[in-house]
Amino acid sequence: MIDGQAKAMIVTRSRLHAVKYKLAFDSYLEEKGYPYKALVAFTGGVIDPENLLPEPYTESRLNGFPESRTVEVFKQKEYRFLIVARKFQTGFNQPLLQTMYVDKRIKKVEAVQTLSRLNRNYPGKNGVFVLDFANKTDDIESAFQDYYQATILSEATDPNKLYDLKRILENFGLFTTQEVQTFARAYFPTKQNPNPNQANLHPILSPIVDRYEQRTPEDKAEIRLRLGEYVGIYGFLVQVITFTDAELEKFYQFGRLLLKKLPFAGDRYPTDLTNYISMDSYRIEETSTGRIQLLTEDGELVPLSDLSVVKPKTDNPAPLSAILAYVNEHFDPGDWSDEDKLNQFTEDMNSRLATQEDLILALDANINPSEETRKLAFESFFQDTLEDMIDNNFDIYQKLTDDTKFGELFRQVMFNNFQQYLAKRNSHSQVSGE
Repeated sequence: MIDGQAKAMIVTRSRLHAVKYKLAFDSYLEEKGYPYKALVAFTGGVIDPENLLPEPYTESRLNGFPESRTVEVFKQKEYRFLIVARKFQTGFNQPLLQTMYVDKRIKKVEAVQTLSRLNRNYPGKNGVFVLDFANKTDDIESAFQDYYQATILSEATDPNKLYDLKRILENFGLFTTQEVQTFARAYFPTKQNPNPNQANLHPILSPIVDRYEQRTPEDKAEIRLRLGEYVGIYGFLVQVITFTDAELEKFYQFGRLLLKKLPFAGDRYPTDLTNYISMDSYRIEETSTGRIQLLTEDGELVPLSDLSVVKPKTDNPAPLSAILAYVNEHFDPGDWSDEDKLNQFTEDMNSRLATQEDLILALDANINPSEETRKLAFESFFQDTLEDMIDNNFDIYQKLTDDTKFGELFRQVMFNNFQQYLAKRNSHSQVSGE
């Protein structure tokens, strides 16, 4: 797809699954001798109980370079697969991402955010494909309903519908069978013409567009609708069905390019512009109003005299204050209702972590004297708990996963808080015992 440039994302149900997928992909690609590579993306370290190693698996260890480079490296031609566990399911922008394999339950906002990774325009990207192993059509439809009104495939598509649509379009008399064949000879490479010139297609399509302009508004709307249906259904089915009828492919390429040339009512811009922008992704919002009044006098520049005054940081800021200071510096305050929201989220996570006995044992310095190992264990429990809290406050979850610095700060604060909590609890238990 996309002239051989398409990339795919594999959405896994856990970080351990992401590790196993990565190892399996590497083995399979090497075995088959394919010139492609796979990357993996997840946070923290992962321990495989079935294959214990001296060190946990990490994203950087599996990929062979620092995780800060994952996004840039994935742009390289040979990297076609990105295996993820939560990470990059939101806020990730790669226009060549055309296919997604979903191997986890996703719901509500997470479903919209995840599947929308494919919704980026790119020249030659005529459709996307999702193979979902875990979710039902009704669940995905329900998730998108609040955000996007559209007709979706609620059941299997009948391939014979293509012939019905093709016949309906031919009956309009807008073009002839001979014009479709002429287009195909100019479009597809042959031994006599291995490098077709796309400029030769315009003289074939332009007379058809002229005829279209002479039709009634009702006919125009019907033609656009049916042509769009054919292009959409064929583009979907051809990825999972091998068609033996070459005429369907010829008609698809003919219809796809003709649809781009057909003007909308009242269009005053080149129709090809729609290949590069998506106006559905924009919104108009008034942020200010007023006039810029220039004074009729000479201006004066003030030279630099003193260095800017910077407020010194406190030596030991309170944990929540450190997080709030970062939020206020990097995000629009409108994104947060008040400090209580973040405070409540922190307390909720603390209470959830406090009920996990395995975590408490893993953080016991008498049992596990290495702070680095204790921190890795905490991050593993932290990530699993965070995933369980996605529905509680999605905006905080999104900032934790999308903003690396914010996420690291929050994890460090939570780690310090929890160690202090355990120290106080142990101290209280000893006093009570005495």
